[in-house]
Amino acid sequence: MRTGTRTAFRTVAFALAAAVAATVAGLAGAGWAVAPEARAGAAFPYRNGDTIEIVVPFAPGGGFDVYARLLAPFLEEALESMGGINLNVVVRNMPGAGGQIAHRYVYTARPDGKTLMILHGGAVQNYVVLYRLPIDPERFTYLAQIDEFVKGIVVRKNLPVNSFSELVQYSQQRELRVASAGVGDDPHIDPLLIQALLREQGVQWRIRFVHFEGTGPAKAALARVTRTCL
Repeated sequence: MRTGTRTAFRTVAFALAAAVAATVAGLAGAGWAVAPEARAGAAFPYRNGDTIEIVVPFAPGGGFDVYARLLAPFLEEALESMGGINLNVVVRNMPGAGGQIAHRYVYTARPDGKTLMILHGGAVQNYVVLYRLPIDPERFTYLAQIDEFVKGIVVRKNLPVNSFSELVQYSQQRELRVASAGVGDDPHIDPLLIQALLREQGVQWRIRFVHFEGTGPAKAALARVTRTCL
């Protein structure tokens, strides 16, 4: 890891550690989430040897998984230095249902600060608005935003298109496969919205979804299958 990147993650981790210790749980949004009912508690909520989980709602290899694994050792270092004890911060991947399995797991976890989750706000919105899951986003404790994401569409280099308009034209002759990280997640919802907008203009965008358990497996499929976009 480059020195600048290491410093940046270490800074984020120490700030996050202070927030975690102060609230004894928490998070969800464009960064993190923990069990609901989190409230300010003791000066330091952990004991020597405790294990803290960072739940990733997708399979290994995707962006959220990478962030969690980069931050985990620095968060462990930060919390240990604050409490003067030994702790274990581990990453737990819980893919499936576009992240719904992980959200339910964290939502029902004990509010003891040992169950954290890294996620994005769009996922919570989709679960509540589209699927009406019995999850109240306000019962999570939001601790930190760790990054901002720029969305885009990528295809294999050997696909004969160089713009989105050319991609739409290409789909008129051949149906495109769209790789997503699961039903209900942004890589699933966003193409549907684009398709609906194009349909209003009388343009047919022929796509078929192939759902994976995270962007890692989806990217691997993109490398193998020609008529696939992500």
